[in-house]
Amino acid sequence: MFSRNYKKYNIQHTVLVHVLFCVSMVTLVGHKSMLFCAQSFPSDLLVVERGLVVSDPHWKDIVKEEKRYCAHVKKAFNGQVLGYVTPWNAHGYNIAKLFGPKLTSVSPVWLQLRRRGPETFDVSGLHDHDPGWVKALRKSNKKVRIVPRVLLDGWSYQDYMSVLGSEDEIEELASELVDVAKVNNCLHV
Repeated sequence: MFSRNYKKYNIQHTVLVHVLFCVSMVTLVGHKSMLFCAQSFPSDLLVVERGLVVSDPHWKDIVKEEKRYCAHVKKAFNGQVLGYVTPWNAHGYNIAKLFGPKLTSVSPVWLQLRRRGPETFDVSGLHDHDPGWVKALRKSNKKVRIVPRVLLDGWSYQDYMSVLGSEDEIEELASELVDVAKVNNCLHV
């Protein structure tokens, strides 16, 4: 979060960045050239207070506000909030940490589960698990649940039928996933 002192101290830098960003956002409308500035600094107001929650949004408002967020990051309702993070988008990891207080659960897209035969499963993708990021995320929200998305990789129709039709297969699959979660400190209890 930005403090008021920080804003005052860096106002020239912010204005310079804002002007440079505005120059890069020149949009041609018909025969006219129009300078359209996207704002890229936090706001002290919520989106509702800024009049952005509307049934018929203007594209100009979306472009202008798309990089902004309220500097006071807190959850504003009692519902569940699930966020996904992917290893190919590092920015998503930073956003999850920034907005951690608003999240109930975060689902990293890390794991693949392959069925090797009856009651035999392999979990891969653990190289993408980042314990430092998990620790930082939990620092921003002690109650956040880490619920990795598991891709059933290479499964055939017969694999699904065999697993879903057998309690032993289901128990082995669950046991494999719980073991991986325990070893990699992915469980939040």
